[in-house]
Amino acid sequence: MWLRFAGVRSPPADLVPEHVAEALAQEVTQVQATAHGGATVQETIAARCPMVINHVVSGQEEGNAQLIVETSSGAIALSNDEVVAAVERAFTENAKQWTEWSANIWKLSRPRASLDIAEFLLSI
Repeated sequence: MWLRFAGVRSPPADLVPEHVAEALAQEVTQVQATAHGGATVQETIAARCPMVINHVVSGQEEGNAQLIVETSSGAIALSNDEVVAAVERAFTENAKQWTEWSANIWKLSRPRASLDIAEFLLSI
């Protein structure tokens, strides 16, 4: 499994507990820890990757964070300690929380949405 910290080549060592650090060596992103910009959230949903949102800005972007939480596709964690705790929780108990997040984000994901819309428009 892989934990991806958006915009950071490799996360600071003090944010990565030893038992999670091993997960960073794999190729597939399993959890995205990031701020919640609209494009980031939608791309992460399309990629079917659960999120841990670490920064929520009031206004339009609140809906993105709300979508992730309300659909149980990830979590909001506003401090470094909360991010670490959310990731640890996700992978404890045989990855029970991550499994739930992953199943739920798969239900949201429509990676072909723009292609489907274009094909529909071309067909009429």
